[in-house]
Amino acid sequence: MVRRHIRLIPFEPVRHSLIVSFFCLCCLTAGCGGLSKNGNGADDLPSRLFVDANLGINLEIPQEWQRAMSTPMWESPASYAVAWQGYPAETFGDIRIRLTILEPRETQFDVEPLLQLYRQRFPTFQVTAQKPVERPTGDAIEILGYTPADNRRLLFLPLKADLGLLECIASAANFSSFQPIFDEIQASLHPIE
Repeated sequence: MVRRHIRLIPFEPVRHSLIVSFFCLCCLTAGCGGLSKNGNGADDLPSRLFVDANLGINLEIPQEWQRAMSTPMWESPASYAVAWQGYPAETFGDIRIRLTILEPRETQFDVEPLLQLYRQRFPTFQVTAQKPVERPTGDAIEILGYTPADNRRLLFLPLKADLGLLECIASAANFSSFQPIFDEIQASLHPIE
C-alpha cells in the first residue's frame, strides 16, 4: 500500500491582500484621467500615472506615449532624465515632454540664471513670454519661447529640495493645439510625498 501525503498550502491573507491591492491600484490608474487630445477638449485621452521614486515625482502622461531615459543635460542629483514622445505620430506629430531634476540653487526662481542655464544647452532659445505660476508645491516660473526647430514651454518648479524642469516641446505648426495637454501634464506633476 502506497501512502500519499497531501501537503496543504496555508492561506496567506497578507500576501493575498497585497496582490488584490496591487490589482485594484492598477485597475484604478490604468486608463483613468482625461487628457485632451485636441485643442477643443472634445476627445478624452486615456492616461497613466507615472511614478518615479528616484526622481521623486509623479505625473499623468497619455497612455500610449513612449518613454525614454536619457542622461541629464545639466548637473543633476539624478542619474537620468525622462522624456515622453507623443504616440501615435499621426495623432501627435512631434510633441514631446522632458523632465529633468536640476541641482538646488539659491537663485532657483530668478529668471535670468534659469535662462542662462537653459541656453547653455540650447543657445538659440528665444523667450516670447514668462510668468510666475502658483502651484501646490510652491511658486514656479513658466517660460514660453522657441528655437529654429520648435516651440517650447518650460516650467521651472520646486520638487522638495530640488528644482525640476518640465519641457513641453512641439513644432510651431502643432504647438498651440497641444496646449491643453501641456496644461494637464503640468498640473499633474507633483513630488512624491
